[in-house]
Amino acid sequence: RLEATVNGNSWCADANLTAAANGDEILVNGITITGGTLTFQLDSMAVGAHPLNEGNNSVLLTTFGLPYLSTDTDPGVITVLAHDTAANHLQAEFTVTLHTELDGSTREVSGSMDVTYVE
Repeated sequence: RLEATVNGNSWCADANLTAAANGDEILVNGITITGGTLTFQLDSMAVGAHPLNEGNNSVLLTTFGLPYLSTDTDPGVITVLAHDTAANHLQAEFTVTLHTELDGSTREVSGSMDVTYVE
């Protein structure tokens, strides 16, 4: 499950959700039935709070063809609540402001993930 609120509107990965890990890194990609995506590239799955920015734990949201990215100047946070390495299961909550360079607009994103990943 990957669910979020984007600028006050509900968002859910209701078309596809993929999670793949390599060591302590994980890529989580969710797609809506309307084609929007929300992707996390996390550098650590350790329990606790981690920054969401350009250099660490990056986030990409696409909506109506516009890309919104996490930035170093306006970082968010992801809190890993649980990571079961035996079951390949990760639970986390996040909040971040994403920016697009195309028109300077932002998207306020907060939500949670509860995923089982492949290695």
